[in-house]
Amino acid sequence: MSNSAGKVNTFPVGDWKSYRPITVRSTTGGVASGHYCTVRCIPADASVGTTTYAGGIDKVSQVRYYQVTYNKGIGTAVDTMSFSQFSPSYGADDGVAAGNTELRVAYSTNDKVTWTGMTQGTAHTTSLTSPPTTITPTALTSPIKLYSGVSTSKILVALARVAGTTTNVLPVELTNFEAVVNNKSVMLLWNTATENNSASYDVERMKHSAGTNAKWESVGHLLAAGNSASPKNYSFTDKNVNSGLYSYRLKMVDLDGTFTYSDEQAVTIGLPREFSLSQNYPNPFNPSTKIEFSVPSDGRVQLKVYSLTGALVKTIMDEHKAAGYYSIDFNASQVPSGVYFYELSGGGHQIVKKMMILK
Repeated sequence: MSNSAGKVNTFPVGDWKSYRPITVRSTTGGVASGHYCTVRCIPADASVGTTTYAGGIDKVSQVRYYQVTYNKGIGTAVDTMSFSQFSPSYGADDGVAAGNTELRVAYSTNDKVTWTGMTQGTAHTTSLTSPPTTITPTALTSPIKLYSGVSTSKILVALARVAGTTTNVLPVELTNFEAVVNNKSVMLLWNTATENNSASYDVERMKHSAGTNAKWESVGHLLAAGNSASPKNYSFTDKNVNSGLYSYRLKMVDLDGTFTYSDEQAVTIGLPREFSLSQNYPNPFNPSTKIEFSVPSDGRVQLKVYSLTGALVKTIMDEHKAAGYYSIDFNASQVPSGVYFYELSGGGHQIVKKMMILK
């Protein structure tokens, strides 16, 4: 993008989910070359917990926002470039409803601390017929100046809604999302400031393993508040997670089926410190029960079931195991009712516990 006054350029950007181009207007005059304006589309919440709003808006997109920066390069360009207009695009996944005039464009020059709504001199009626659709606000009378080589000199641009309206939900306003590790369990905690037409939260987990294609899997589902103007607190505990590096995220689903993702939280489940065997559950049981154990180092591990007289009833497992936490199901459909012992052995360790089959 040149620095000619009135230069308008469309940047064909987007994120992993959607193509969302934006048009930017420069007001700086000049003929230098070698400089450039950079625009990024960032798939994340445009607000922070302490964000304030001005210019007639009360909410910005929780889905994505844009970042505009300037660099004069190695030529003879000026140290600054000014911008007066930003025309982003939108679709259904941005939380925009069709057929209303309550959508706005907002900008921030202090890294999300304050968002200011731009004047919409020409009414824009939202349309989702052939997205992405572009919304163009009135140009700023006082253009925003960016400085080359200054990391804090940037303009953020986001979709916003008119204060006091709820037609454009701009999905859930998530204020906090964190993961806390407790041994082999991960507790996920999140808070929302407001919710509009929110249906549910799907908790998704991905394990990072070298040489494999990591995939997201759903590990939990919680109902959302629907419509709420007050803060809400949620929690979910992912139990019995094996050792390794994991990422968690929330899939936030609205009542109309559209959804957005939260930022990701990374956690590490460390290796167990001791050779251990937990009491089976349920107990008594019929016909299946779950047995959990931990192995602090790699090696051969055996899990066997014995009668009260010491006779071997069943070898559940006899194999090499890497250090970590494990859970195994024992089906006793072919074993008579009674009291039995189950034994875990390996690495010079041996642990025995009692179980009861009740048919």
